[in-house]
Amino acid sequence: LIILCNMNESIETMKINIESIIQSKKFAEKALNIKHIRVVLSDGGSKNIDEIRKQFGEMFDLITIIPGGKLRGRHVATINEPSDIIIAYDSDRKYDIDNTYQHLKAFLQNRHENREGNENEKHLSGVVGTSHYVNSDGTLPFNGGNSAYLKEVYMEHPFDTSIRDAKSIWKE
Repeated sequence: LIILCNMNESIETMKINIESIIQSKKFAEKALNIKHIRVVLSDGGSKNIDEIRKQFGEMFDLITIIPGGKLRGRHVATINEPSDIIIAYDSDRKYDIDNTYQHLKAFLQNRHENREGNENEKHLSGVVGTSHYVNSDGTLPFNGGNSAYLKEVYMEHPFDTSIRDAKSIWKE
């Protein structure tokens, strides 16, 4: 699952963003032989939501409006989704075509190696803690808008959505 977290981004910015995410999703589906990666827009209550639906509605499997900002939207969308692996993207940047692939590859490679019983660390992918960051130095709090995580682990340690200054968690 890809959760695109949005709050009051312009249509022009979102167009660049969504096109890059869809290209990255298609690349990952083909490269990893995945039938379908769901894409959910979790909107924190944007004033232009009607225009967003009109322009981009067909690109999403689901659009949810979860008032309270991006952090709360990401939290609720994570809880509501059945997917095991979740990638959270932010709505104001253009992603590289291999971004989704790089996020998923880390988890899928670890799952394969765990099934095979391979404990040789030089073959393990770069999963930092419970999350994978394509360009991370591994420091916490992690980047809220460009990370992948296991839902099961998140549910054990969810974000505190009562935090008013989410910038301490949402790094970009």
